[in-house]
Amino acid sequence: MIRLVSVCVFMSFVTLATAATAAEPKAATFEDAMANAQPVADLKDLFGPLFANCKKDDEFEARQCASVRDSLIQSNREQTWVALGDESALSFNPYDPSEKKLEMEISGCIACGQPLRFEGDDKPHFVTTRVPKAIKAGKAVGLEVGFDDVALSDEKTAESWQKKMASRLRVQFVFKLGPQWKSGPFDGITFVPVAHRVIDRCNGKVIASDPPSTADAQPMPDATCPTELTPEQQRAQEHAALPDQLSTIQINQAMSTLRSRVHDCYTEFEVAGTAIVRLVVSGDGKLETVLVLPPFDKTPTGYCLRTALKALQMPRFKGEKMIITYPFKLQ
Repeated sequence: MIRLVSVCVFMSFVTLATAATAAEPKAATFEDAMANAQPVADLKDLFGPLFANCKKDDEFEARQCASVRDSLIQSNREQTWVALGDESALSFNPYDPSEKKLEMEISGCIACGQPLRFEGDDKPHFVTTRVPKAIKAGKAVGLEVGFDDVALSDEKTAESWQKKMASRLRVQFVFKLGPQWKSGPFDGITFVPVAHRVIDRCNGKVIASDPPSTADAQPMPDATCPTELTPEQQRAQEHAALPDQLSTIQINQAMSTLRSRVHDCYTEFEVAGTAIVRLVVSGDGKLETVLVLPPFDKTPTGYCLRTALKALQMPRFKGEKMIITYPFKLQ
């Protein structure tokens, strides 16, 4: 009996969804689809009337309740809505190394993992794209809507990205209301997707969209979101983390990048010895002055060293300019 009810309701949903699709051509962009959509501030406010029980002892009150309920249902079904799906709306498939992509599976779930419950009614009410194939551990399953890909260079990068982003991503649906369904002890309401996109709720960035999205979403951060810094704040934070002056280790590491060029100067002119250079370095790591001290200052080897030093980039620091005296052994 349960199976027959599910099939019957599912068939009615398909008919309604097909009619809605025929009447409303697919929008060119997500923003076009959302242009006249009403944001759902509270799912219970939108869907509550659909499950209102108007059985009352007073016949007049019952008719009045049913009239208000049916009027709300009719007006709500004529409106286009936009809302976030719950956590069940998004899942990840294994990384595909041949295609270098991570596939996200979109499920038709606005209230699947967290079905709606109303005051005085302990029964869970689901909001799904169709009658679920099953209800497992209180969650509706078998509601695939589509797949979106994220290009990632390798499996390790994909694993790191998924770990970082999974809790931040949500599916945003633009939709119309469909018919109600009932299957055994469970019931719910269907919705007909007009468009969907996967967004980072912390900063509003769009990860994937069907149809394409031309703008970011409104951020919806909570306590789990990292602090998003402005470019100015980020630069200030990076500057604060810089050392006051460069350490001997940092200087030696930077100078070691010139080792092969310095050796080329010795190989070309074959003059052995210790060439001492004096550098004036600004806080951004750039060389303001380059001097080769005697006895190599006015020699071909000295000119060669000065040319080689022009390629040097020192690490940044936040203190005053540094004067660095450094010896190069030519041998």
